[in-house]
Amino acid sequence: MPNILTFTHLGLTAVVHIAVYMGIEVVVIPKFDLEKFCAITERRKVTYAAVVPPVVLLLGKSPVVSKYNLSSLRMISSGAAPLTKELVVCYVYLLGSIQTPRC
Repeated sequence: MPNILTFTHLGLTAVVHIAVYMGIEVVVIPKFDLEKFCAITERRKVTYAAVVPPVVLLLGKSPVVSKYNLSSLRMISSGAAPLTKELVVCYVYLLGSIQTPRC
């Protein structure tokens, strides 16, 4: 059950510490790249991703995402700023709870 995150926010480092302490595999991307994020998520069957709101929006809107199977994702947490209603809809769509993206 690997986790994926980028160090785009200092608070996310706590995720690394807790996961390592619990023996959970953590995948770290030095610099965010959507294609790389999606490829790693698909290949490693990532179940949890910690991202910032602009990444949630990018995941919901970019056609790049449709090239990958991200169905292993069970949870996405977002920090650094509040999510707008539009971003929450994107978030729910990404996790498969709704069929049609509205973002």
